[in-house]
Amino acid sequence: MSDNDLKQHLDDRFDSVDRRLERVEEKLDDHLGRLSTAEASIEWLRGHAKLSITIILSVAGFLASLYFKQGM
Repeated sequence: MSDNDLKQHLDDRFDSVDRRLERVEEKLDDHLGRLSTAEASIEWLRGHAKLSITIILSVAGFLASLYFKQGM
């Protein structure tokens, strides 16, 4: 194998590795985008769940106070 053949072979291999790394990087970027979207959705759900639970407990407390006030 001559030096030029060896150089060409190594260049082809490096190009192949570079293409594979670029595909992995693109997949990682897509995955990170989906992950950040999912995290934002989870935070939104948490906030609304806390708000809903607070409202339900407040209404239940109000109704309980009315019930006990009427009974006494």
